Amino acid sequence: MKETPFYKSNWFTILMLIVFFPVGLILMWANKKWTVATRIVVSIVIVVLAIVGYSTRENQTGNVAASSDSAVKEEKKDSSNSKQESKKNVEKVDKEKEKKEKSNSGSETKKDPDKLSKESLVKDIQKLVGKKAGDKQKVSKVDLISTADDNNRPKKTVNITLNGSDNLTSKMIKQGMFMDAEKIFPKVFENKEVERVILIWNFPLVDVKGNSKSEKVLSIQLERKTNEEINWENFDRNNFSLIADYYYEHPVLNK
Repeated sequence: MKETPFYKSNWFTILMLIVFFPVGLILMWANKKWTVATRIVVSIVIVVLAIVGYSTRENQTGNVAASSDSAVKEEKKDSSNSKQESKKNVEKVDKEKEKKEKSNSGSETKKDPDKLSKESLVKDIQKLVGKKAGDKQKVSKVDLISTADDNNRPKKTVNITLNGSDNLTSKMIKQGMFMDAEKIFPKVFENKEVERVILIWNFPLVDVKGNSKSEKVLSIQLERKTNEEINWENFDRNNFSLIADYYYEHPVLNK
């Protein structure tokens, strides 16, 4: 009796239907031991199960994809919210910092509204004696030299260089400079830090060869103590040479 090959046996056919149904169906239809009705029923059951299984897998895949998209969108949303929150925090910190700086600046201004500076000195002097001396700036240069007194309190020496204004005679030019000095000294000494004020005037002089050059023609120095002893309302400006702590006058002013 010839032995039946294992792949034609019922148990192998059933195994293939369970494990890999396409092969199982082929073996089932090739095996004449199975009735036609049985083969049809089994085929229908296998096809239905396959369709149901495929549909279920598609739904699961779609759900996974949707969940993944949702997670990505949520992550982007969280990232966007985080960036916006971070931006708001940075802006808040900047605003607080700016507010604090303005507050500190305001406090300093209120604390010392008359703080001495070159800019404030130039403006004050220009208000007193004008901005121009001919075609030149009236105030040529301002220097502030910081020192301290015996009690270690801050003191300043103020050096102011001006350009003299031209006039009909040398004496009238000098009188114009005296008038400027009479206005500038008391104004600068209003600041309590100022201990010494030096005013220097430059004026164009013509040498023997006919060349013009701006040179120092007058210098007056006053100490705070001297300034406090002067009654500026009754002061005769022609006495600067007598009361100044230091006085220099170029001979050309006496011609």
